[in-house]
Amino acid sequence: MRHKGKVAFITGGGSGIGEQTAYKLASQGASVVVVGRTLEKLNKVVDEIEKNGGIASAVQCDVSDPTSIERALVETIKLYGKLDYAVNNAGLNQAFDKTADLPIEEYKRVTSIIYDGVYYSMRAQIPHMLAGGSGSIVNVTSVYGTKGMMYNLAYSAGKHGAHGMTKVAALDYADENIRVNTVVPGVIDTPLLKTEPEAVEQMKQAIPLRRLGRPEEVANAISFLLSDEATYITGSQLVVDGAYTV
Repeated sequence: MRHKGKVAFITGGGSGIGEQTAYKLASQGASVVVVGRTLEKLNKVVDEIEKNGGIASAVQCDVSDPTSIERALVETIKLYGKLDYAVNNAGLNQAFDKTADLPIEEYKRVTSIIYDGVYYSMRAQIPHMLAGGSGSIVNVTSVYGTKGMMYNLAYSAGKHGAHGMTKVAALDYADENIRVNTVVPGVIDTPLLKTEPEAVEQMKQAIPLRRLGRPEEVANAISFLLSDEATYITGSQLVVDGAYTV
């Protein structure tokens, strides 16, 4: 029971990596709050956790709205009294476009979630962790936050920026017992991939392990970084990509 007695807040908790992280943490003793825009998906995750004897709640929230994320954290504290862990995982895909052809509206839509949303989330989470005397945050980014991806300026730039925010936050709160790290997934088999099957097949051929990653494999890495087994790790990037970037 690695996470017994801990309270975890997971954005994008209704599917993919967030869903599997919720299952993982709950199975190891954490009380889990899954957060997202679609309450139906979140409730299904909560039902599955409770069916297996775990503790979980669903809170509807839009991470691109700072007021919404603040309300979700207040609700979490009302439910469980504290915040130990945060997993900032909410994400979405970008419509493919060359840089000069990318509509400003699309740029803002994407970065409002994967860049601004990470900042808004940490900004709301950290005060509650300070109040409790400790905390551990994992921001879920992408290998395309370490390298470029053609026709994906908003997505790649947003993920690069989230890496920078993670490092700064880790430095800012290192002496206050709050750790902030990044998990960097490669090409993971989640619902977000279903829209571009040809592109996914091309990427699969470039992965040395010759397969897509599984969401639970990323969840395992997140669970480790959150835990007391990683107490000397902060400001780091843990890559889970089947050697794609190697």
